[in-house]
Amino acid sequence: MTIPIHRLDLRGGHALAVAAVAEARQRETDRFLVLDSFAELPSHERLYEDLLAHDAVPTLCVAVGAPDDTGEPADEPPPAGRLAPALLRRPMPLRPPSAGVVWVPDPTCGDSHIAMGDALRPLIDLLAEPEVFDAVLDALAQIAEGVAVLALDVLEQSLSVAARGRVWREAVERLVGQETPVAAFVTGALGDAPAPLAPLVGQEVPGSLAGHPWLVGELRDRHEACGAALTAAQDSFDVVRHPLAPFTGAVRQVDLPTRIWELVDTLDAYQRSAVEALRRGDTDEARADQRERLFHLGINLPDSAEGSREPVGPALRSYTEGHLRRGVSLRSAAARLAALAQRAYPTGSAARIPDLDEACPAEERGELRRPQPFPLGSPNPRVNAAESGAVALLAGLWPGAGWLLGPAMGLACAGLAAFLVRRRPNRDTDGGTDGGVVGTEGRLAGGLAGGLAGALLGQLLGPPALLAGLTLLLSIAGLVFLGQRWWTRAVEDWWEATAAERAGGWRRAIADVLTEAAIRDWFLHDAREYCAATADSVGRTLRTMADTAERHAMADTRRTDRHEDRDQGEPPDPGWAADADDWATDPGGHGGWDAEDGHTAGDRGDVGAQDGGPGSSDWDSWDRLDDDWTVQGQGTDPAPEPVGGEAPVPRWLRRETGDGGKALVETLAGDLTAGTVHVLGGLWGALEAAPDDFDTGAVHQRMTALLNEETQRLADDPAPPPAFLPNSGQRPGPAALFGLNDESARAMVAARAETEGRPLSTRAHRNALSRDPTAARRVCFAPASVRRDDRGWPAGWDTAGEDVVWTRSGRFTGVVRLLPLRRGAVGTPRGESEGPTW
Repeated sequence: MTIPIHRLDLRGGHALAVAAVAEARQRETDRFLVLDSFAELPSHERLYEDLLAHDAVPTLCVAVGAPDDTGEPADEPPPAGRLAPALLRRPMPLRPPSAGVVWVPDPTCGDSHIAMGDALRPLIDLLAEPEVFDAVLDALAQIAEGVAVLALDVLEQSLSVAARGRVWREAVERLVGQETPVAAFVTGALGDAPAPLAPLVGQEVPGSLAGHPWLVGELRDRHEACGAALTAAQDSFDVVRHPLAPFTGAVRQVDLPTRIWELVDTLDAYQRSAVEALRRGDTDEARADQRERLFHLGINLPDSAEGSREPVGPALRSYTEGHLRRGVSLRSAAARLAALAQRAYPTGSAARIPDLDEACPAEERGELRRPQPFPLGSPNPRVNAAESGAVALLAGLWPGAGWLLGPAMGLACAGLAAFLVRRRPNRDTDGGTDGGVVGTEGRLAGGLAGGLAGALLGQLLGPPALLAGLTLLLSIAGLVFLGQRWWTRAVEDWWEATAAERAGGWRRAIADVLTEAAIRDWFLHDAREYCAATADSVGRTLRTMADTAERHAMADTRRTDRHEDRDQGEPPDPGWAADADDWATDPGGHGGWDAEDGHTAGDRGDVGAQDGGPGSSDWDSWDRLDDDWTVQGQGTDPAPEPVGGEAPVPRWLRRETGDGGKALVETLAGDLTAGTVHVLGGLWGALEAAPDDFDTGAVHQRMTALLNEETQRLADDPAPPPAFLPNSGQRPGPAALFGLNDESARAMVAARAETEGRPLSTRAHRNALSRDPTAARRVCFAPASVRRDDRGWPAGWDTAGEDVVWTRSGRFTGVVRLLPLRRGAVGTPRGESEGPTW
């Protein structure tokens, strides 16, 4: 990927400079920002030719140092009528408009209290802003020879060291999260699983397989035989239940107990065949051989692409990235994936045999063979006696004849009960009683007592014959009603006690277990195995990321503590090489990440308008400004004090440090999450290709690179979105992130026309500057967030910023004035004979 700006340092000697140029030529970049020394610049012409030989990449060279550093006179006036010898020899490849040189005689502005590295570091960071880079290069193209000295007035807004450490720890804690028990997701529902994973981890059936005939051969015959036996038993029950069945001989003709025993036999055979299929179904044979083997066992696997493993990888990626983007921590997402892996892992069809035994228990099937009680009438003998007595009492109300009719009807009730008992369907083979039938003694006693009571009552009341005949008919109808009621209720209660109706559920349960085994253990076996392996590997990857982030946060905390201790008791290291932002390992200031930046050359704007000099048109004004800028520490303007234990800053820089706003942790946590998704995406191909052999070493390396980049971004400027987050939406402004306000930046933009800046030079370099007050150029820059008009600022204020370069980052605001060198001060490495070029 193309990086916006590639930095390279050519000050480390010839060998290191050659290596830096060779490495830079390997990179795809939009711009080169080169740090070189004033003394070695002429000798590096061949290196610049090699660097820019193939592509005219915009290049900005920062030449640090002055003639005083090499022993050459800097303030000697030229002979009369002649130009002074060239002070700065610019390599030919660094000519405008595609290249330019910024000469920095002294980045400390003559302040001996500031180390060179402390002053140079923010300057390079400022020029590394793509928008500032382009604007400065455009302004250099309008200056003779493309060489200028900078005069700066810059505001830098950043975080304090303590705030960076606190914010970083909180963001990492949000990213990593707490350890989550896997069991919480194994037993729970995974309703958020994508559709391609649902059949692999749940009970769903792929849509194209609905209605597929899974059972063939013996298993299908067993299934159909169970259905036929159950239908025969139910038909026989309907016949036996009929009220006239005991009198027509249908009970013995249909032989309901035999039908039930046959049903049990078919269920047993179906169960045995199913167990055999489950036991022999697992095999390591090829898919075609397994299909044929299962077909012989009675399982018909479909020839469908639904069982392919291709959709698994993309679905798992969508599942994982979706959880991370919704704010689920790494450890929680890893626990979900581990649970998904456990649920997807195929345990084999033999493991379903206990499920089959539970779905169709042998003990309950055996209960169908045992005779059940035939409860004729009520289980309470008194109720049965009362029913018979009532029928006999009605028959005995006939005067005179009632003494015969009443007891006779009582005997009929007892006889009918005995007859029905003899016709019961639960008899044994010899017709004897075989369990739980309510006896006829109570009915006989009740009938006789009721009949005698009715005869006595009829003798006393003497009802007319018509009424007596009517009561006799009622008695006969009651007898018929009682017989039907006793029989139908007894048959129904007996049928329910046999639990024959449950046979249909057992039959379906056996088929369901076989279907589940066919779908999940055989048809989807490869997809489930691959899903489990990939999900487990991704889960381990997320845990590795979490562990790496925790270790990185702990190491960063120790570094922050040492930095705070050093700020309180030890001077900071002034060396440039000791800075964490190493040019060789951090090209473009992006922590080693190659990323695109949204800036284009068309965003530079017209920044080349004439400036009008440093405030006056004569040379004496430079002297006054030079005096005001306190050369070599003299004067009344003391150097700025360090802020919050930070290193001292040069006079051209004003630094505001904040403790971080409320949105900073959320923004940084979101960036870390997006970066984690980006890292995971780069590893996903390897995860899908070989989940069992995936090496987590690459995970540690890439995650460490991401964390290093984000740490550096937090230290530099967290306002712009990272390169892996191109569509970041509306991000908080730098002031909101740093916990500061926009007033200082807004004031600098408003006063940009009057801002003169401090030249990065001393009085000794005065003669090198041009005397033409109209030759200077000004570049004003500010964060784009300052441009927003939704902060209650005066209407139309934003339109006054047409000459302002709006940067994507939020660290720097201010003015850069480019002061050209005097005529003849710029030459070429080929010697003075060529003379100055214009």
